[in-house]
Amino acid sequence: MNNAFKAGQSGDPLFRDIFEVENLFPASWINAFDESSPSIHVTEESDAFTINVQVHASRKEHFKVDIENDILTIQVFSPLNGCYAFVRSFRLPGNIQQHLITASYKNGLLTLHLPKKVEAKKKEVPVK
Repeated sequence: MNNAFKAGQSGDPLFRDIFEVENLFPASWINAFDESSPSIHVTEESDAFTINVQVHASRKEHFKVDIENDILTIQVFSPLNGCYAFVRSFRLPGNIQQHLITASYKNGLLTLHLPKKVEAKKKEVPVK
């Protein structure tokens, strides 16, 4: 069989209904989840990664950032519910200086700065 199965492209309506996301969860549930999840933007520069998390109506005391076994975890505590309203984890690449990671919160934006290790540069030694 040459045609690979792709969700939503099967001629069989049973499979199409099962594998289309819109049919797994009601639209109201998906929209509510999207609205409650903070926007996250990760950028890479030559010397560092930056993670920006857009979280309104929070204070810096509501954030917890942990690193364990090369996993960076960001948690946002909700004082209204008394629990963490948002948790997101990232596996850190091996070129991050974990002890130099910083986090700051200002005007609804949590910013994490993840500096990269300085790679050893190749040096040519002249022969005399």
